[in-house]
Amino acid sequence: MRELGADHIIDFTAAPTMDQVRAAHPGGIDAVLDLVSGPGEPNPFAALLRPGGVLVSTNGAADPELLPTQGRTGVNFYSNATRHDLETLAGLAADGRIRVRIDAEVPLAEAPDAVARARTGQASGKTVLVT
Repeated sequence: MRELGADHIIDFTAAPTMDQVRAAHPGGIDAVLDLVSGPGEPNPFAALLRPGGVLVSTNGAADPELLPTQGRTGVNFYSNATRHDLETLAGLAADGRIRVRIDAEVPLAEAPDAVARARTGQASGKTVLVT
């Protein structure tokens, strides 16, 4: 992550993420990009925000009506990628301008095990299914 520009890294395997963020930033943080909470679940990451902070969820877990009552903003972000968008991304990857970390290449028959492993947080990158 430092290679990608991160100043501070939270290791979710060392201790609960929430506790580490609170310890490092007792006054709260400005923004959270939540890639893990699901829609309809209480979003614990909102409590990490300082007043005026923004929670962005890619899974529909931000409550844009509740958060303003707490002095925060919530946005649910969805991608509607077009063929052109995907071709552009593929070109950037082919040119080496986008790097994707591959954690494992597994046969299609092992996909359920690979998904289960990723859900436990043990994957350190993307899993590629091969036939």
